[in-house]
Amino acid sequence: MSEVIKIIIAEDFSLLLEDLSELINTQEDMQVVATASTGKEMIDLAKSIEHDIILMDIEMENTTAGIIATEYIRDWDKSEKIIYLTAHETDEFILTAMGTGAIDYMVKGIPDEELLNHIRSAYNGHSLLEGKIQQVVMQEYKRLQQSARGLLFFIQNISNLTMTERELLRYLI
Repeated sequence: MSEVIKIIIAEDFSLLLEDLSELINTQEDMQVVATASTGKEMIDLAKSIEHDIILMDIEMENTTAGIIATEYIRDWDKSEKIIYLTAHETDEFILTAMGTGAIDYMVKGIPDEELLNHIRSAYNGHSLLEGKIQQVVMQEYKRLQQSARGLLFFIQNISNLTMTERELLRYLI
């Protein structure tokens, strides 16, 4: 048998946690080594249990517990491979979550085989972002890129203004 992927799951809905654990533990190449039902528990487990992947719910003890836990964990260890598995698929949640440095983002209800493929890919350092998630992230990247170009254009051109033009600009601002 090849290497076993050690997984910690953070999920506050006990039935889903049991189902995920059972699914993962039936795989020859995967094992759930710990579970948490709160972000605080997840932070403690990430520091104390040897693991390869964290499967993180976003909404546990509050609506952003998983995001906050991921920020703490990634501040402590940038190499952590964290996959979000959440019910949230709004652009705001996707962008905030992916901004933490997570490797992947899945919406609950994904078929079992896809979920397992995402875990295996993340373990190997690759992200299999679903189409909608990838689209949201790429649109934000494009928006930021355009903003940066606009700011650069503004900075370059403000240096060419005369003193009078600068004074008028100050009044406008």
